[in-house]
Amino acid sequence: MSAYDGAMSQPPDTEGVPPAAGEGAGTDADEPRGSAWSRLARAALHEQDSYPLLLAVLLAEYFVLMIVPQDRWSRLVSAPLIALSLLLGLRTSGVRPGTLRVAQVAAGLTVLLVVVQAALDTRSLVTATYLLLGALLLGTPPAVLRRVLRHQRVTIQTIAGAVCVYVLLGLVFAYVYLAIGAANPEAFVDQSSPSGPRGGATFLYFSFVTLTTVGFGDVYPVGRLARALVVLEALLGQIFLVTTVARLVALFSAGGPRPPRERR
Repeated sequence: MSAYDGAMSQPPDTEGVPPAAGEGAGTDADEPRGSAWSRLARAALHEQDSYPLLLAVLLAEYFVLMIVPQDRWSRLVSAPLIALSLLLGLRTSGVRPGTLRVAQVAAGLTVLLVVVQAALDTRSLVTATYLLLGALLLGTPPAVLRRVLRHQRVTIQTIAGAVCVYVLLGLVFAYVYLAIGAANPEAFVDQSSPSGPRGGATFLYFSFVTLTTVGFGDVYPVGRLARALVVLEALLGQIFLVTTVARLVALFSAGGPRPPRERR
């Protein structure tokens, strides 16, 4: 066999060569249109540091809770959203599989309790339900913050993660206020409602007004525990915003890595 025949018998080296026009187009054309979106959604759910997606879920949760009618059935909407934000936050933060399984069990039991409470309309379980929902939300910020502070370089995912922690603080305190209001209706005063604050929308609004230290004064605490928690939320919100979020934004704008002492 000649050298020419041997060279012609070997397959051509196509590594790094782009496919010809129209080549492989039939596969993409035959693929269902929704499959690309489903693959993108699955990748976002399984990928670490998907904090923009978590932030979108938290904001959707906020607006849904503000819009839905405030009755016993509204918790059937809020509980799955809270469970989703918990599991998504833990998964994208790279927690251990054992921790994630415990969170899945806790989320399932909490959703089940919410269904039972809504079906039986038992007022005695309302306070416990709100506390459990707040506890579910409380499990997410430590994992997110721990992951964010370990980033070697500040990216948009880092900023989104820090904002997620800030929003989660407001949601956690909102459910704590709901639990206090359910146990003691006189713990808060709402000037627009003579009978006191009603529903999750009012306490959600009050929590974020407190977190941002806007303080309109239309809703305010009267009970001692409520006042103590309001002050605590205002302090946590300002300290976190001024120290962590502002520092990360400054590093992101500078485009440089973190100082070595912040990498620990």
